[in-house]
Amino acid sequence: MTSAEKLSMDTDGSDGSLFVLAVLALVVGVFSGVVGALFLLLLERANRLRDTLIVWAHSENFAGFLVLGLGCAAPRG
Repeated sequence: MTSAEKLSMDTDGSDGSLFVLAVLALVVGVFSGVVGALFLLLLERANRLRDTLIVWAHSENFAGFLVLGLGCAAPRG
């Protein structure tokens, strides 16, 4: 057994654990990046929807005021 093989073995004697750890780190990094990007896209879409709702409410006089008022007063969770 060469010294490189000894270095790649963990305490249990299984070979390749460092490679598995590197691959898992890569997969977790990609997954967390995708989740973060989707979260940002959803926040931007919600912001545009809120702006659209406010513009609509300003053009509808009392009905728009009522919809926005009820939306703000609705219980959360």
